[in-house]
Amino acid sequence: MNTMDKIKSQFENMLTRGIMPIFELEIIGDDYLLVDLNISDIGVEFSFDAEGLRTEFDFNIEKIHNNKFVLLFDAYYDDLDSYLELIHENLIEGYVIPNQLHKDEN
Repeated sequence: MNTMDKIKSQFENMLTRGIMPIFELEIIGDDYLLVDLNISDIGVEFSFDAEGLRTEFDFNIEKIHNNKFVLLFDAYYDDLDSYLELIHENLIEGYVIPNQLHKDEN
């Protein structure tokens, strides 16, 4: 089984268990950034309302359009959780922090 098939199987298993394919990130103004997740033939896609703000993601994340991106499959990583962690880290470091959207923990 190749990487794409393994990740697709894990994603389907996640859905079967009733886990919604989204991230919720708390940001300023008691608001949340909702990130939709999906699997394509080339990677794990994620989309969110970037509101025209800048995004600075890693080289292995390609922009599909202003609000949709894909983390490309890598033959050395066949665990869905690894991809989700990378997406989460990139959202924090490449969108939330550069646009000063992080919630103060005061």
